[in-house]
Amino acid sequence: MSPRLRPLALAATLCPFVLAPAGCGGEAGPPPRTGPPQHVLLIVVDTLRADHLSCYGYWRETSPNMDAVAATGVRFEQSIAQSSWTAPSMVTMMTGQRVQQDRLHVEDDKPTLAELFRDAGFNTAAWSANELLNSKNGFDRGFQRFTDEKGWHDEIKPSGSLKPIFAWLDENKGKDTFTWVHFTDPHDPYEPPARFRSGQLGRLTDFHEAQLRKAAEKGGTLDSLEEDMAEVARLMGLYDDEIQSVDAKIGELIGRLEQNGDLENAVVVITSDHGECLWQRIESDARFEARREMNKHRPMIQELLKGTHGDFVYQELVRVPLIVMAPSLGRGVVEETVMEHVNMPSSILSLADVQVAGMDQMVGRNLWGDDVPPGAYSMTALGESFVDDDGWKLILPTELGRFDYGQPVQLYDLNADAQESNNLASQHPDRVREMTARIEERRRTALPVLSIDELMERQRANQSEIEKLGYAGGHLDHDHDHSAGAAASDALKGSWRASISGEPAPQLGDAFTLMFGSVEGRLRGYLEAAESQGRMRALDFDAASGELSFTFLEGGVRLDFTGRLAEGAIEGRITIEADGFEASFKAEPIVQAARESAPVGAGQ
Repeated sequence: MSPRLRPLALAATLCPFVLAPAGCGGEAGPPPRTGPPQHVLLIVVDTLRADHLSCYGYWRETSPNMDAVAATGVRFEQSIAQSSWTAPSMVTMMTGQRVQQDRLHVEDDKPTLAELFRDAGFNTAAWSANELLNSKNGFDRGFQRFTDEKGWHDEIKPSGSLKPIFAWLDENKGKDTFTWVHFTDPHDPYEPPARFRSGQLGRLTDFHEAQLRKAAEKGGTLDSLEEDMAEVARLMGLYDDEIQSVDAKIGELIGRLEQNGDLENAVVVITSDHGECLWQRIESDARFEARREMNKHRPMIQELLKGTHGDFVYQELVRVPLIVMAPSLGRGVVEETVMEHVNMPSSILSLADVQVAGMDQMVGRNLWGDDVPPGAYSMTALGESFVDDDGWKLILPTELGRFDYGQPVQLYDLNADAQESNNLASQHPDRVREMTARIEERRRTALPVLSIDELMERQRANQSEIEKLGYAGGHLDHDHDHSAGAAASDALKGSWRASISGEPAPQLGDAFTLMFGSVEGRLRGYLEAAESQGRMRALDFDAASGELSFTFLEGGVRLDFTGRLAEGAIEGRITIEADGFEASFKAEPIVQAARESAPVGAGQ
């Protein structure tokens, strides 16, 4: 098989680098390296869309320093992240392991990128601005110096002083180092420093405007459409200002390497863990109706569309920048080959001329080798995707994606439909089957699926970090926009609070509608999907009689139900526990609920 990246392989032949002999990782001590000291700098910018960088064709100059790195190195046009939110993406980036479900932690039995660099004799250090990327979740493994968000950032909005990183680079002049810096500037809320607040508005594409208009028509807000569009443009402008802010920091870091005389022999990698939706997509009809129903006030457009990240695998969420500069690479190369992030660790090690024991445990391959599978895989709790080198993309919904979000199988020709708006799955069944097989292949080489108890334990251990990042109710299956699960949780809490004051609790019916709908088949499917995701316990449903019992866990609320489903309505008894209180209700037809007994513990 020929090398995966032919243009880069050619560049490497012009400026050759030599891997250490095979098997040397088994010798005592790190294997010998020849040549001058090598600085490896991995810069990850949280929540950074590729198409908002000027070197990727954006209309506004947002990234002059990243552009300069691209001009002296290689820019990957189609770099696909493992997921559309941080934790699973960074597990892959730090280990070279593919994941097939949401994960918060690094597996103990898999070597990390930092451990392999350390074993090769490199000094290692990291600064993480994201609360989830902490020592509790194993992201400190292999780093001789690890500074998490609490130790690095201001209390209000993470800004992150570069002084400790400068000191580290200065202390290690003339030494081999691996340094990981994880910035979060473009993560919401978009609050750039004053000197980067340009006042410029974002530009809405025709597709973006069409989505906003569609949401306004469906939501009954056409009379405020111009005002709402202006607000979206303002927020997009602030997002771009955040990119300029982090770009300036990147320029300072690279400038420090140059000042120390270490840039010439450095490997610099700039990428992101995921992108951002920026209100350009209606998630699904089911979710749209759920959001509109739960926003009893007159909704704004931003409340009816996907604003931030997570949940989905559309291009605006998983296509991220990847810019690499290294002595062995060409200058100003644009690589069109699709790049899957699982291949980053092996590729970075190879660029740094490292070969140690443990590298063979990585699923990811060296991009400049001969055995890299084509295409790229991504996943979230709601769906999986595969992008091939011909520009086709398949999205397969998970059980949760089908039943909770109404997601169909989707096939897009990205060359003709970059916005993923024209689903061609029904027209190309053979291509769907072939690309489904590619997804199944990726699953077979992914880390094992964790049990429900393991997932719940990890989530509980990270509850404060999850909530600090803004995820609704501390639940990881959804973005911090109001998804159905979070909306149902809000309705349940509202009913419970109403019961304490003796008021009617009409929201309970809304909660059931949002959680289950009114069709028996959809109810059964949703309950099974919720059970598989760890939110449903002790599920028992008899389709013949309609008898139903379950325990539902969502956002700090526990709901126990015993009753039956009849003609699309749910009847029975509900007990809700939340915030130390308990309330019991009689659930009559699905849209009605009445307080039947006083809550236990009221006033405690």
